[in-house]
Amino acid sequence: MLASGHGFCDFGSKASRLAVTEPVGADNLARSPPRQWSRTIPKAPCVANQADRIALTAVMSHQASKICEIDMGSLSWPSLSLQRDCDMIASLRRPAIPIFLSRPPLKLDQGSIMVRTLSPAETIEFNIEEYSSGSLDCRSARKNIRRALLLLAEMPKETSLSFADIFERLATTMPLPGIKQFSTITIRLVSCDGLLPETIASSAGRHLVKLIEQGNDTITAILPDQKKSLNHARLSAYARLHSDVCQNLQILTQPISGLHDLVGRRQPLMQTLNHGQLKSYLNPLGFQASITSIGSILNLASSTIKSHDRELQANMQNLSETVSEEIDHLESVPTFFVRDFVLPFLRNVQTEIDSFQSGMAAKFDCAITPPASVFEIPKKYPLHVTDSSFELHIPLKNTGPGVALNVRACCIAEYCTVHTDETNLGDIDPAPFILTLLLSLDVPSDGLEVHVSIEWSVLGQPATRACDFTIRVQAQRTDLDWKALSRQQPYSLEVVHDEHFYGRRDALERLMRRLAPGSMQSCYITGQKRVGKSSLARAVEARIMDAPHDGDYHILYLECGEIRHATGPETLQEFGQQLESFLSALLPRNVEWAGRDYSSSLTPLNRLLNSLHRELPDTRVVVILDEFDEINEDLYRYGELADTFFLNLRTLSSKQNISFILVGAEKMPYVMSSQGEKLNRFASESLDSFDLSSEWADYRALVENPVAHSIKVHEAAVRKLFELTDGHPYFTKVLCIALYERAVQHKDAEISPAEVDKAAERMIDSLDANAFAHYWRDGIRGDSNEVEIISLKRCRLLVAWARAARADLSPTHENISKTLYANLLPASEALPLLDDFCRRNVFRQAEDVYCPTVSLFADWLREGGFSRLVSDQLGDELAAAKQVREDEAYVQDHEIRTLVDSWDLYQGRQVTAEDVRAWIQQVDSNVERRILFKMLQNVRFLREPEVREKFEQAHRRIRDKLPPFVKRSLAQRREDIFVTYGDGPGKSGAHYADLYAAANEIASSNIVEPGEIVPTIGSVEPGKQVGVVLIDDMLGTGNNMVERLTDLSAGFREAGIGTEIPLSVAVLCGTSKGESAVRDFLEREMANADLEVCEMIGEDSLAFPKGLGFWESVEEKNLAKTLARDLGVRVQKRNPLGYGDQGLLLTFSRNCPNNSLPILHGSGRGEKSWRAIFPRRKS
Repeated sequence: MLASGHGFCDFGSKASRLAVTEPVGADNLARSPPRQWSRTIPKAPCVANQADRIALTAVMSHQASKICEIDMGSLSWPSLSLQRDCDMIASLRRPAIPIFLSRPPLKLDQGSIMVRTLSPAETIEFNIEEYSSGSLDCRSARKNIRRALLLLAEMPKETSLSFADIFERLATTMPLPGIKQFSTITIRLVSCDGLLPETIASSAGRHLVKLIEQGNDTITAILPDQKKSLNHARLSAYARLHSDVCQNLQILTQPISGLHDLVGRRQPLMQTLNHGQLKSYLNPLGFQASITSIGSILNLASSTIKSHDRELQANMQNLSETVSEEIDHLESVPTFFVRDFVLPFLRNVQTEIDSFQSGMAAKFDCAITPPASVFEIPKKYPLHVTDSSFELHIPLKNTGPGVALNVRACCIAEYCTVHTDETNLGDIDPAPFILTLLLSLDVPSDGLEVHVSIEWSVLGQPATRACDFTIRVQAQRTDLDWKALSRQQPYSLEVVHDEHFYGRRDALERLMRRLAPGSMQSCYITGQKRVGKSSLARAVEARIMDAPHDGDYHILYLECGEIRHATGPETLQEFGQQLESFLSALLPRNVEWAGRDYSSSLTPLNRLLNSLHRELPDTRVVVILDEFDEINEDLYRYGELADTFFLNLRTLSSKQNISFILVGAEKMPYVMSSQGEKLNRFASESLDSFDLSSEWADYRALVENPVAHSIKVHEAAVRKLFELTDGHPYFTKVLCIALYERAVQHKDAEISPAEVDKAAERMIDSLDANAFAHYWRDGIRGDSNEVEIISLKRCRLLVAWARAARADLSPTHENISKTLYANLLPASEALPLLDDFCRRNVFRQAEDVYCPTVSLFADWLREGGFSRLVSDQLGDELAAAKQVREDEAYVQDHEIRTLVDSWDLYQGRQVTAEDVRAWIQQVDSNVERRILFKMLQNVRFLREPEVREKFEQAHRRIRDKLPPFVKRSLAQRREDIFVTYGDGPGKSGAHYADLYAAANEIASSNIVEPGEIVPTIGSVEPGKQVGVVLIDDMLGTGNNMVERLTDLSAGFREAGIGTEIPLSVAVLCGTSKGESAVRDFLEREMANADLEVCEMIGEDSLAFPKGLGFWESVEEKNLAKTLARDLGVRVQKRNPLGYGDQGLLLTFSRNCPNNSLPILHGSGRGEKSWRAIFPRRKS
C-alpha cells in the first residue's frame, strides 16, 4: 500500500471498504460512537486495473450530500494508490479538513462501500498500527498524525508548527475532557519507536508528560516511582507501559480447547482484565465496554454448558449470535486493543461455538410434520358464508429433539383469499403446535384445498428444511334456520328437571333405592354450590312422579326461603304448617284434622302421619327441603329448640310412610354434625363436579345434547371445556351459553377447541364475584359474625395468591405468604387456609404449589376478580401507596384482548394476548408493564386495507401527470406506469409495490426491481408516454431514501427518469424531517419528480412528543423514556430509541420500521435478552 497526501487505502482481496474520517475539534474528541453508513455503487466492482468511475457520496452530519469521483484507473493491484484523488476527497466537506481513508478489511458485496467517520484519536491509532506493521512509511504516518493533532489543537493544516509546538499547544489549550481522552494516545505515540522525532523528549517532554498525567491521574499511582523522575525518564517508563499492557493482554489470544475450557478460564481472565494498570491505560479506548461484553459472553458460555434440552439450544443460539454481533461491531474499531486482542479472542470463541454446535448436531436436529401429506381437518367450516373470514387451525408437530428456528409457513388456495399467505411463527419447541390460517371465500364452496409449505432452520446447519402438505376443508350443513336459533337458549342456569338433567345416574339410583316403599330411608345431599344438588333432588321428584313403581307417592318440595322467618320458632311454625297442610290434604274426606301449633315442636305431625298410614297404608310421602343449611341458627345450634327440632325430624323420618331429603351446600356437614347423633339414620349423598373417568359420557351429554339437532360440539372441544371447568356443571353451562351465542352470531355449526378458548377468554370479564362467592363464604361453622371474619381472611389469602400469580411467581406457600400483609393476615394463618381450600376442593396441591381446581376461577382471580375482591373485602389492606399503584397498574387480559383485536395480522399471524402478556412481563413491576402496554395502545398499526386505500388516494394525484387511461375491458390493466421500490427484492418495498399495482389496476408485469428499472424503461417503444412510481413504506430521517435515490440518479438521468419521464416517490408514512430531506433532493437533482407521503407522522405517533402526548404527567413520561432507553440499549446500543432517536410508535402489517422504538421490533442478545412484539424480517 502507498500512502500519500491526505489519506491511504487498502482494498482487500475482492471487496473494498473505505473508512472516511471526519476529524473534529478537541471538544468533540470523546464523541462516540462514530457515525456509519453504507453506500452501494452500481456497476462499479472493485477489481484491479479497471478504470471505472465511482461516485462516492459522503453523507456528513447535518450536511447536504456532496458528490465527488475517484478515478479507480489510478489504482494498482495489490498495492493501491490514491495520490491524486485524496485532495478531491478532502473537499467533500471543506478544504480545511482532510479526510483519512482506513484499511480494516470487511467482506462486502461487490461494489459496496462503507463510509465511516473516524475521530482524530482513531486516525492516529490507525496510523501508528500501519507504521508499526510496515504498511506505512514514517514520513506519511507523521504527516497524517500531524494533521490530526492540528485539528485537535484547532489550528489550520497549512501551519508549519513542529510536533513540539503542537504538543505545547495541546497541553496548554486543550480542555480537560479532551486531555483525558488523549492521554492513552500520547502514550501510544511515545511508545512507538521512531514515529516521533528523536528530539521530542527534550523539546516537548514536559508537555507530553502533562498530557499523559493530567489526562490520567491514575497513571502516577500505577508508576509511583516516576513522580520525582525527570521528564525523559518518565516518558521512557510510560513507553514501557504499552508493552507491559500488551504482554498482560496475551491471555486473550491463547488457544481455547472447548467451551468448558473457556469457562474454566473465567477467573484468571477477568482478574487480568480488571487489573488497575490495564484499566487506567485502556479506558479511553472503550476498555470497560469490552470487559462488560467479554464478561457477558463468559456468563452465557457458562449457562450454555450447564443447560439441557430447550434451554441448551436457546443459550447456544444466544451465545453464538452475541459473539457474531460483537465481532461485526468491533471489526470497524481501529484500536490495537480491539484488533490485536479482543477480536482474536472473540474469533477463537466463535470457532469453539461452531465446534460445540457440530458436536451437538443430533440434539439440535428437528423436523416439522403434519398429520399426513394430505389430510382433512376434523371440523367442518361455514364455506357458504362469503361476507366474513374464518380461521383454520392446523395441527402440526415439531418432532424434535431440537427447536425449529425461524419457522415460516406459506400457503395458497383457490376460490378464496388467504390473508395469511405468509406466516412467521418464530422458534417452535419440540411439541405439537397449531398453525392458524385466516381465509375468506370469494364464492360459496362445498370444499377447499389449501396447499401449505413450511420452512425452518436448524441451529448450526446452514441449509433450510422444508415440508409441503395439503389440507382439505369440508363445508358445514346449510339447512339451519339461524334466525330461529337466535331466539332459543338451549342451556339454562336454573335448576333443571326431567330430560334436561344429565348424569349423576349412580347417585340418582342410590336415592331411588332408599325411597323404595319398603325402605323409605331419609338422606341429605351436600356439596359445593352449583354442582347440581337441587337438580338431583328435582330428578328424584321427576323419577318418582313419572316412573311406574309400587305405592302411591306424593312429594312436597320446599325451599328454605319458603319457610324461614326471622326467628327459629316462627320458622318452625311455618314448616309445621306446610307439612300439616300437605299431609292433611291426602287424608280421606271423612277424616277430620284440626290445625295445631308448631312453634315449639313438630310432635303433632306424628299423629297426622299415623292417621294417614292407617287410612292409606300404601301412601308414601317424600319431603324435599332445599337449602336446609340456611335455616335459622337456633334451629341447629345447641339449645332446647334445636334439640327438639332435630328429635322431631328423627322421629318423623322413622315412620314408614315418610322420607326426608335435606339438600344443603358446604355448611350442611356442620349443621348435621351439630345434631348429628339425632339424624344418624339419614344417609349422606355427597355431590361434586363430574368425574372424568366415570362420568365422561354424562358430561358429554350435558354439553352436546341440548344442541344435538343444530350444532356439533367436537369431542376435543368438550375435553377443553372439562379442562377449563374441572367438570363443574354450572361453569360448563356458562361457557356453553357463550359458545352457543357465538355460533349463532357467526353462523358456525361446529365448535372446536379454538372456539372454546376464545369464549373462555371473553367470559372472564363478564363473571362477577357472585359466581365464585361460595368459594370463600361457604363451609364456615359459626354465626354470621364468624362467617364475615373467616370470609375476609379467605379473601385476603386469595388476593395474595393472585398477587403471586400476577408476579409470575410459582404459587407456593412461601410465595403466597410473601405477598400477605402480616398485620392483616399473619403468615402463620396462610397454610391452614390453604389446607382448608384443598379440603373443600377449591384448590389443588401438587407438591408445594397451590392452584384453583377450576381454571376459570384462577383466571378470574388474576384478572377482574382481584380488583373486585380488593374493593369489596380488602380496602383496609391497601394502605401502602406503592402496593396501591402496583395493583392498579396491573394490565388485565380483557384490555390486552381489546387491543390485539384492533390490530391486523402481523407477518401473516395474529399477535395474541399471550404474546402481549409475554412482552410486557419482560419487566419486573406492574407499573413498568403498564407503561409498556400504554406504548402498545398508542402504536399506529397500519392495516393492509388502509394501505390499499392510501395508495389509491396517492395514485389519484400521481395519474394526473399522465395521459388519461381508457379502460376497454374489466380485465385490462395499465401498462404505462412502472412501479419499483426503494429496497431489495423480498423486502417490504417489493410487497408494497405489489399492493400499489393491485390497488390501482397496474399490470403486475410492470412491477420492476430497482436494478432493472433503467433497462426496462430503455426498452419502451419510442414516443410512448410512461411514468415511474418508486414505492417505500417509511420515510424517517430521509437519509436512506436520499442515498437510494443518489444510487439510482445516474441511471435515471441516462434513461430520462425524473426529467422527460415523470417520477413519483410514494411513501406510506413519513416524518416532516424526512419529507423535507427528500423534497430538497428531488428539487435539486430531478426536475420532473415529486414526493407523495400518504400519511404524515404526527406527534400522536411519537412515544415521547414535545408535549405530554398520551402520558398523564411529566413524571410518567420521563419514567417511560428512561425505561424505553434502558431496555432499548439491550437491542440497539447506538440507537436505543430507534434510528435517528425518533422513537416512533408505528408498525405495518409486513414489518416494523427501524425508526420505531427498538423494544417493539428488536431482539436483544446476551445475558439480558429481549423478545420483540413486532420482530423485523430477517433478510
